[in-house]
Amino acid sequence: MEPFKEARADVITEFIEAAIHSILYVRGVYPAAIFKPRRKYGTTSKDCPFITTRDNLQKVYGSKSRVC
Repeated sequence: MEPFKEARADVITEFIEAAIHSILYVRGVYPAAIFKPRRKYGTTSKDCPFITTRDNLQKVYGSKSRVC
């Protein structure tokens, strides 16, 4: 059962990350030019590739081990 929980946590974390990036894009928090299209789960979303943005988001939603 444990591998299933980890896989589920990975999917949820990826979904939350994609949702946050989409919100940042739509709300104009960062310039639209820095976002790159990313295809995931049959849909295209915007992704901010800058390391500092990813680090800040990971602080907000925590690590995968904390989700389980």
